[in-house]
Amino acid sequence: MKKLFISALAIAAAAVIVPVSQNSVATGAGSIPDFSALLPDCTTSNWAKPCYFPDSGNTDSGSAWLGECSNSVPDFCYTATVNGQPAPATFKIVASVSAYKTNTLSESIAGYEAYIHAFALPAGNTLNNDYWGSSDRPRDQGNNGGVVDLSGITINGRALNQTDTIKVVVKYKTSGLPQYSVVVSEDGAMDFSMTGQAMTLTLEGKPARVAIEAASQHIILDPNSTFDPATLAANKCGLPNMRFVACNVDKAESNPLAFYARSKSFINSPGADVPGPIWVSTNATYFHFPNVEFDSTTNKYLMRIKTGAPHFLADGTTLHTGSFSAFLPNGILTQWKIEKTEAALKTALAVFITKDDVSTPATPTFIIGDLGVRVKLPQISYSAPVLAVGQAGAITATPTTVAATTTTTTTAPTTAVVTKTLRKGTSSSLTTLIRLVGKGKATWRATGGCRISGTKLVAPTKAGKCTLSLSQAKLLKTPASKRTINITVK
Repeated sequence: MKKLFISALAIAAAAVIVPVSQNSVATGAGSIPDFSALLPDCTTSNWAKPCYFPDSGNTDSGSAWLGECSNSVPDFCYTATVNGQPAPATFKIVASVSAYKTNTLSESIAGYEAYIHAFALPAGNTLNNDYWGSSDRPRDQGNNGGVVDLSGITINGRALNQTDTIKVVVKYKTSGLPQYSVVVSEDGAMDFSMTGQAMTLTLEGKPARVAIEAASQHIILDPNSTFDPATLAANKCGLPNMRFVACNVDKAESNPLAFYARSKSFINSPGADVPGPIWVSTNATYFHFPNVEFDSTTNKYLMRIKTGAPHFLADGTTLHTGSFSAFLPNGILTQWKIEKTEAALKTALAVFITKDDVSTPATPTFIIGDLGVRVKLPQISYSAPVLAVGQAGAITATPTTVAATTTTTTTAPTTAVVTKTLRKGTSSSLTTLIRLVGKGKATWRATGGCRISGTKLVAPTKAGKCTLSLSQAKLLKTPASKRTINITVK
């Protein structure tokens, strides 16, 4: 099995000009919505949806659970169709929107995140609220609920397949247009329309063939790990941490037809500083939201999307081919100083496909619309593609570490994380541990047992590990940045 690394950069490509979505617009973003005031408590309403479920582990956090839209349920709801007709009774959606630390200015990942999962419901089963998280192995619901594989759904006397078009329209309240979204679908598309706090998110595409490794091969997310992809043991797949997606699995255990999506609206810097909505359509099993990076040496922007999936389908011989496209909104093109014309896109962007450190150019297709440009890559193969879309000169054909890079997204920088040591119960100045860059607003965050007291990081009285993160907002010519270090407490 060969790993594939894809960099969609300085693109030498053929362009197709057709209309893109006429949505993706905000007509006056509203204030931060309070789900607890807008919806009944799920526990006291017997989970009649829509309802609100607070996060018992975090204040200022919780989830809105969405019901099916009707005359009596016009908001916090969804509508699903297949081939333009109402979805059959065996096609079900589990949809929720989590609100995390939405009134906490010091929390860099504060915001609203929508999760939409389609399930087939076998006869005799009952849909429940179970769905897999962003780092989990895709799975069926427990307790005889819905199943991931949508091919069990009957459409006009036949099984649903990859020629059928699924459309899900989701309505909820949020703070603003999302910066990052991903839909797992074949040739999927995402639209966003917002008035005040009211968001209408539309997903449309064909179900994707998703390759899933065995449960014993799954990598469990450890946000604080210092994992290096080169050291990954054989037959493992998943998200080791917030910097990498890894997959060394040759043969999938299953390859169901699936359709699901995530969409995140950040409230605070640095995520909120990225012009949205950026969205991606892929059939990858695992993915991170994009990293938007700025190289202060070359003054070039780069967006990376890390994905992963087993190399072969469950039969062990069929190559698992991948699909990928990314939508770049006008705000990103303006920030990158790229004119939205066929000639400018050909000059400013290019694609390289790298296998075993050998890079070859590829030809994507541009779909140019009023609100941005969709970049569709040619067919790819797994196991661990890293897809990057950016300005010419932001990266070389052969993957290298970009010098002086700052990251304006929720994921950690792609460079190695520094490890420092503190003695048990001692403290150290925050700015000694991580130096400030410029005078942009600084937001500090500690996890894993360490705590912040004023201008110092205080270590716990027991040995262990923790992390310290610094996010700085953009100020004048100094770009926004985020840096994280590991702390070993001895």
